[in-house]
Amino acid sequence: MSVLGFPVVDSDGHVEEFGADWAKLERKWGDWAPRYISDGSFDAGQPRFVIEGKVFPRWEDKWGKASRPIKVHKAERYWTGRPGMTDPKARLADMDLEGIDVAVLFGGMLCASAIGIVENPELALDACRAYNDWLGEYCSAAPDRLKGIAAVPFQDPPAAAAELRRAVRDFGLRGLRVPTWPQGANPGDRRFDSLYAEAEALGVPACLHLHSARTVGADRFDGFFLKHVFYSADIFMAFAGMLAGGVLDRFPGLRIGVFESGCSWIPYLMDRLHEHWEMFPDQLPEVRRDLAEYMASERCFYSFEPEERMVPVVVGMIGADRLMYASDYAHLDCICPESVKAVADRDDLGPETKRKVLGANAARLFNLSI
Repeated sequence: MSVLGFPVVDSDGHVEEFGADWAKLERKWGDWAPRYISDGSFDAGQPRFVIEGKVFPRWEDKWGKASRPIKVHKAERYWTGRPGMTDPKARLADMDLEGIDVAVLFGGMLCASAIGIVENPELALDACRAYNDWLGEYCSAAPDRLKGIAAVPFQDPPAAAAELRRAVRDFGLRGLRVPTWPQGANPGDRRFDSLYAEAEALGVPACLHLHSARTVGADRFDGFFLKHVFYSADIFMAFAGMLAGGVLDRFPGLRIGVFESGCSWIPYLMDRLHEHWEMFPDQLPEVRRDLAEYMASERCFYSFEPEERMVPVVVGMIGADRLMYASDYAHLDCICPESVKAVADRDDLGPETKRKVLGANAARLFNLSI
């Protein structure tokens, strides 16, 4: 247990799937198989991911013609790109240094940019299976502390449901990663119902997480700064699509987690949805209650950034039982190894609120025994 006297759960940390068995896929798929390359441009030679002959992140999604070389101006003591993203033993050491008891793990380039827009369903399935195999092995180093989130091919919902079942039952993965724009569709579309039904039956949440390909800002802006600023808009738009699409009405046992977008947008979206529900409820014939009420219910959970100023305001609107600490380990904008401390030292949150947001709420969403 952490030095705070209660368990700390990181609701959104990251891995990078360099170690997945992509060679096995190469034998079947040839040039379409997943692999990593480095073009040496902008992100100091950041590796990029290739699948189906497409390169991710796409230039237009992340950089654009107006970008300058990306230099992150943050204190040198803060981490970026740690060995623990691929090595579980190094990850556990970093967790101990940070004061994290349990980490929930979301994947890297396959999950964050590529998998939502791969066109071949069979290739998407094979890539997800290879990723989940690797993630299961990674988590097996400390299954009580490392909890992975499954990637599945939304291109083929029945196959995705079967893969989710395998990932949860065989490897103990704790949730379903939902792309924000799967195959150019609203994730609340009925075509994905078999997948949400499986998540409900397995008792795992649907986890909306940043999908950095074809985001809402990709075409509008031509530089990294604003593209990055508006990544979160893609997430809360997808979340609204799930609510308005009736997902929570059709699957009363399903819960949704919303990640990598902060929490400051929650009051805005609640007010907009409530206003529109009052004026136009007949536009959503499958929805049975005000969407703002759903947002504040036990069905929906949200990660926040450790230094986000709106956290007390959001707690005042939806209560302290819905927000979850997230480290964002070890992305360029994280403040590890001081992210837990940043929350614990806040003077605008009470002791009981800190206990909930630093661990208890995430444990409830992911059904963790801590």
